[in-house]
Amino acid sequence: MTRLADTLLEVNDLPVKALMVLGANPVASNPDQRRIRQALEREDLFTVVVDHFQTDTADYADLLLPTRMQPEHADIQNAYGHLYLMWNEPAVQAPGECLPSTEIFRRLARAMGLTDPCLYESDEELARALLDTEHASVRGITLQRLKDAAVEISDVVQPGLAMSPKGYWPKLTAARLNANATVDERDSDMGRGAVFHDNRVEVEAAEASRAA
Repeated sequence: MTRLADTLLEVNDLPVKALMVLGANPVASNPDQRRIRQALEREDLFTVVVDHFQTDTADYADLLLPTRMQPEHADIQNAYGHLYLMWNEPAVQAPGECLPSTEIFRRLARAMGLTDPCLYESDEELARALLDTEHASVRGITLQRLKDAAVEISDVVQPGLAMSPKGYWPKLTAARLNANATVDERDSDMGRGAVFHDNRVEVEAAEASRAA
């Protein structure tokens, strides 16, 4: 994901011929936005997008599969920047033929004739398998404990921080660009991680407009 444009445009010995995008919108989220578009426009690339919406990336899909939204499927969820875990219980029925992403992969495995039992585990079985480890980050956490826990959601931003929405769709802007159009495709200097939406900015207080 961090080197998607290079992988799709520069790798020639074993070129990528098919791409499946799940839980992502690289045209909006990845750096080097123009080359991402160029890569997805390849006539020899078959692209499948699994999403809830007709995103910027879905506009390039040969096949778009509708998946379920957060209130419609069971899942264990984490978040960026900390080790909190949360069990997501379905709250409403999904519309139409929307499927959980896990069920899409179960059906894909069946269509491909794959036989490994883990490919057909239920969502709760997958969650228990994830937690069944002695790793310090999840030691003592069980699925039932997550189901019994309460969650508090807040929109509070710490003093001194500037916040902007992540993943704003470029096609909703006049120039069809967002901040990632100014970010080079590279690895971060710490840990060689992703640099999505990673652009240094200076923030200054705007002068109050004077009444005419």
